[in-house]
Amino acid sequence: MILLSKEIHECEFLRKLLTPTFDCYFGVSDPVEHIRRDKMVMYFRNDPVMCPTFSSSLKGAVLDWFYSLPSRSLYNFVEVTEAFLTQYASRQEAKKNSHHLLSVKMRQIDSLKSYIKFFQNQQTKGSNCGEEVFALVFIRGLSPHPLYRHLLKHVARMSEILSRA
Repeated sequence: MILLSKEIHECEFLRKLLTPTFDCYFGVSDPVEHIRRDKMVMYFRNDPVMCPTFSSSLKGAVLDWFYSLPSRSLYNFVEVTEAFLTQYASRQEAKKNSHHLLSVKMRQIDSLKSYIKFFQNQQTKGSNCGEEVFALVFIRGLSPHPLYRHLLKHVARMSEILSRA
């Protein structure tokens, strides 16, 4: 069965293309993250390349679902992405608001490096509220670390903290 449009399926360039390697999607993780990773791996930004190679990153029941779509029903990568995200929407990780960062604190057993890494990981899970707010929340979580008072007085942006760490 041919799911992709005739133009995409018959693209001459595809016959010579070596498919890049992807993390496979089995249907249990966040589909948005899978799409993001695939887009980063794909240095080509055109539909005839991205559409067929996307299916090579699907495995198991997810690949079965993909091949169950109506023949020649997908015309571009936006449509492929929309169909995929619609099907696996229940697996999307809910974005946290930035308030969850207020609970991030440096523990006594943490090194500054591990705290920064953990904070940045938590920061990516929330909404973007600006460097100034991130800096204040980061500094607040440092207390009683020796850097706490210094950063509180002299640093206003997250980028300044990271450049000094």
